[in-house]
Amino acid sequence: MGPHMVDVKWLAANLKNVRIFDASLPKPGTGVKVSDFYANFKEKRIPGAHFFDQNKVATPHKVPHMMPSLNKFVSEMARQNVKPTDHIVCYDQIGIFGSPRMWYTLQAMGHKGPVSVLDGGFPAWLADTSNGTESGDPLADSKDDELTDEAKFDNPGWSFEPKSIVSMDEMIGFAKSGNLERGGNWLFVDARNTGRYEGTSPEPDGRKSGHIPHVKSVPWSTVVDAKTGIAKSDTVVKEVLANVGFKKDGGLELGGTCGSALSACIVLWSAVRAEITDFQHMSLFDLSWKGWDENGELVVRK
Repeated sequence: MGPHMVDVKWLAANLKNVRIFDASLPKPGTGVKVSDFYANFKEKRIPGAHFFDQNKVATPHKVPHMMPSLNKFVSEMARQNVKPTDHIVCYDQIGIFGSPRMWYTLQAMGHKGPVSVLDGGFPAWLADTSNGTESGDPLADSKDDELTDEAKFDNPGWSFEPKSIVSMDEMIGFAKSGNLERGGNWLFVDARNTGRYEGTSPEPDGRKSGHIPHVKSVPWSTVVDAKTGIAKSDTVVKEVLANVGFKKDGGLELGGTCGSALSACIVLWSAVRAEITDFQHMSLFDLSWKGWDENGELVVRK
């Protein structure tokens, strides 16, 4: 499986050697809230797991779960008693969906230990009846309303990598030229479904759809089974990305976008766990389509 993904058998044998986090985020348009996932977490969770609320730690913005500031991230890591060398395992209550976003955030913050996504998430854990569960929140008495952007914490183990995020100005340049001005040869993929990419289906919030010029379509469901939440094979991932021109040692950097920079992380994580590229050669357009569409001066290509 490799360090970027583990299965339930491996996790069951290594519960005491890793830090486990429920990083669940809802799929767009479902009406489910993070608070619903938190309620489920308190009722039943993987033994030793903590809850990582990605929206609460995010930088406040119209686009949800934006990359947190380094200080706010470190504030949450201190509350969770996480060290930068810990092996962290992220999981979802709905298979694989929000956990790759936590994986990406940890990578962007320079986490030195391994960061793994649990294949199949909590449903896969429950499917093996030999696996136990716990209830309650181990940090129920901790105050998470004290997360701060102020530099109160010593954070020698973490440092934010600015190149992990593509700014709006950079993306405008890409839309005009087909490349980023920062250097390198970039291929960007859009992880939304084909209808939203082509502009034939509306966005979950009703806004107009379409795609950013020069960005290729790679729906996240082509690399993870949307029904089971099980990751598709490395061979499939390589074929999917090769179909849009991205191959190992092909001389390209990989960029990701989607509706709100969530499912894009599924594709980026898949490329790394399939060993096609590594984190140092990728970047995320954090504003994604929701941020792009709100800028009325930008041309939308359908």
